[in-house]
Amino acid sequence: MNIWARDIEGAEKAKEFAVELFESKIKENMLLAHWCLMILAYPVFADICCTVGKMDRKMYAITNKEIRNKMFDLWGERSTLYHSIEKNIRTLKDIGALESLPENKFGVVKHKIESEKGFSLITYTLTSTLDKLYVSIAELNNSPLFFPFEYDISVSSLEKSNLFKLDKFGGELVVSR
Repeated sequence: MNIWARDIEGAEKAKEFAVELFESKIKENMLLAHWCLMILAYPVFADICCTVGKMDRKMYAITNKEIRNKMFDLWGERSTLYHSIEKNIRTLKDIGALESLPENKFGVVKHKIESEKGFSLITYTLTSTLDKLYVSIAELNNSPLFFPFEYDISVSSLEKSNLFKLDKFGGELVVSR
């Protein structure tokens, strides 16, 4: 409830997209709407997602211990973080992003996103959370932050949204708001 009701600085447009996706009643769109707002509202959730996404891409075993160690490296070893990590992992399981596997490991459950508004929300979220002036198209499509989602953001879908600016930088196509 907090992510929908509380004002999140700079996330007004993201909430508009999230509401539209949620109203579609498509399970994957609804999950993406919650996901993006959680990323924008909770930096620890974003870092846990990025950590899990990197572990999944590198085919490392995803375990509580490994996630906790990576998070302690990022945030320092705080008792509040210990509890937060456990709650966030439980949330990832409850919303269907992770599944429990034998030997205390987790597997990633994939969700396909096909909505243009979903692509816009992903792009908006990444351009808001990454401390960069621009994001490459390759980065948009391969961000570990969105590890449970399968999607392909095309240049044409970004052009349709009229929300983003496309440029060439260093021979690479980049997106900015």
